[in-house]
Amino acid sequence: MARCLLAAIIAMLVADSATAEPPPPAVVGATRTLTKGATGCPELEGLLAVAMVLKERLKEGDIDAANQLFHQRNCVRIKPGTSVTVIELSPFGECLRPDYWPLGGPACLWTLKGSFGD
Repeated sequence: MARCLLAAIIAMLVADSATAEPPPPAVVGATRTLTKGATGCPELEGLLAVAMVLKERLKEGDIDAANQLFHQRNCVRIKPGTSVTVIELSPFGECLRPDYWPLGGPACLWTLKGSFGD
């Protein structure tokens, strides 16, 4: 099951966005229900590291190292249909707070740029 989940995350992270229409821009405070799932990590650096490793490992056909890094960085999959609010923006990503996210944890989860809109 973990391999299926990781395969879905890999597909999302390395999808060619050049063929898709650009998503509407995210603005801090905007709320939306995601129509596509997203990978979220508590730190932007962690998200970028996971994305890079996943892309490299996909080429090599080895996803075990990527799976390990995904879990080490406390990354999670945000499911489609989840209502989220944009908390912070970066040129590389959007920090989204799912409605179900518990208090006391990270303020938001970093996702790759374009995850908020579709």
